[in-house]
Amino acid sequence: MSLAEDLQPLILELLAKKDGISGGKAGSMHLSVPQKNLMWTSAIVGSGVPIAMGIAESLKRTSSDNVVSVMFGDGALEEGCVLESLNLSAVFKLPVVFIMEDNGLAIHTSKSPRSALSEYNQLPEAYGIKTFSGSFKDPISLYESYAKAYKYSRENKLPSFLKVECYRWVEHVGVSEDWHLGYRHKEELTPWLEVDIIENPDLIGISKDFCEEKKSFYNKKFMKMFKDLSSSSDPAIDSLLLNVR
Repeated sequence: MSLAEDLQPLILELLAKKDGISGGKAGSMHLSVPQKNLMWTSAIVGSGVPIAMGIAESLKRTSSDNVVSVMFGDGALEEGCVLESLNLSAVFKLPVVFIMEDNGLAIHTSKSPRSALSEYNQLPEAYGIKTFSGSFKDPISLYESYAKAYKYSRENKLPSFLKVECYRWVEHVGVSEDWHLGYRHKEELTPWLEVDIIENPDLIGISKDFCEEKKSFYNKKFMKMFKDLSSSSDPAIDSLLLNVR
């Protein structure tokens, strides 16, 4: 949504309406803003990574300084297509920035039962890929890590890998808390709340009042848009296979 100049097609897509950006076929799982080069998103773990390799190969042939960004969670690092893509990016020298959000979980499974790596960056480094690290605990340093990764890939026309430490506040799917499931403890959240820039915007020089004002403004704006657009036309039955390949 931060990329879109017009939010209406995105919201219509979320509502699976005819005039959504993908005609209502993509829904919330596969949103895109192609005019701003956000080509595709997917909820299938790791599935966007090999597609990003194809886009990077195209950019390598047609662009002088563009790079591809592809984001995934640490659980996706155990998917075969992600491992193959890391290798492919190094072999073909593709201009791509791999961005891995590390919350230490693959749904409800912590790292140690599913990975023998002591440090996730060891895996891309084994393929000769330059790695960088950052954390939401230090947003300024995280921004600098992003800048370094993009600068490296842009200037060298090579892949880079950025590991971003983060924490999942709520359940895997949904907006509710799930501490009662017992796979983690609420006390883990405390240090993240202390450095969260939404809860403590003064950490980056923004006032709490400003944030509350914007929160209220956008909450009202989006509630009205969703209400107004929910009565928009649904896709016609005979359009079911239109643009499906």
